[in-house]
Amino acid sequence: MQMLRYFLAAVAVLMLAACGGTPSANGPQPAGTTVPAPTAPGATAAPAPAPTAGAGAPLVVYHKSGGIMGLDDTLTVNADGTFTLKDRAGAQSSGQATAEQLGKLNDLLNSMEFAAASPNYPAAGADMFVYKVEAPAQNKTVTAMDGTDYPQVLHDIIDVLESMRAQVQ
Repeated sequence: MQMLRYFLAAVAVLMLAACGGTPSANGPQPAGTTVPAPTAPGATAAPAPAPTAGAGAPLVVYHKSGGIMGLDDTLTVNADGTFTLKDRAGAQSSGQATAEQLGKLNDLLNSMEFAAASPNYPAAGADMFVYKVEAPAQNKTVTAMDGTDYPQVLHDIIDVLESMRAQVQ
């Protein structure tokens, strides 16, 4: 019964988050944001440099919850590749990402596919995992559930993060 309450609460949060709008180029913008100027037809804008995490900011925070066993793990990966896994009991373990993991993770987080991903991929059902990927440097959070069709880039990010989780479990 308690799992059902958690699941319903998670679905409600996802539904509320999905109701949020996206500011338009002509509407008011939050403080500190800029709207890119339109370019002339046929002109190409120079790509913006890929954002990177600052020295004190995490590269990504990955939260995996749900499932039949009530998993609730948070993996925080820093820009230098160090990471910490915290479980629902509060136990922590640390590790170091390989250069390959860190490079692939950076490439995926800075990809156009991740930038284009919707913030929510909800599904209905019981005992599903919920995956939340927060990328502070990209100002992007994506939440997905098992049983939904979320983009391949999110599958790839989760695969890298799951390989890091496996290193310290």
